[in-house]
Amino acid sequence: MKLLSNSFSKSGGGFALPTVLIASTVMLLILATTLVSVTSGVAVTLSNRHYNSYAKEASASGLAMAQACLKANNYTPQWSDASPLRPNTNCSGIVQPLVSPYVYDDGTLQTSFTINEPTNLANGVQ
Repeated sequence: MKLLSNSFSKSGGGFALPTVLIASTVMLLILATTLVSVTSGVAVTLSNRHYNSYAKEASASGLAMAQACLKANNYTPQWSDASPLRPNTNCSGIVQPLVSPYVYDDGTLQTSFTINEPTNLANGVQ
């Protein structure tokens, strides 16, 4: 029996605990790094989606304004490349001083549009 008790010596113990602590710390760092990169990727995607929705709104507003101005003036453009249509202009491209130059403005994101004079094709179509 004495032979069995000597085989469980305490001189080799204590190696497993530091190994487990080091391995778990390394794995925690890897997990934290992965979480940060995934979170930042999602934030960029959401920001781009937010920006794109307002950019589409601005372009649709510009198209609607151009169509309304053409319809009001017997489909003859009153604006030019020198005085383009913008959110703060009238149908002649003249700036209206009390109107915002932006379709959307929240202090951090501003959207606008600029519509130059339509191009005349050879058959009279613009």
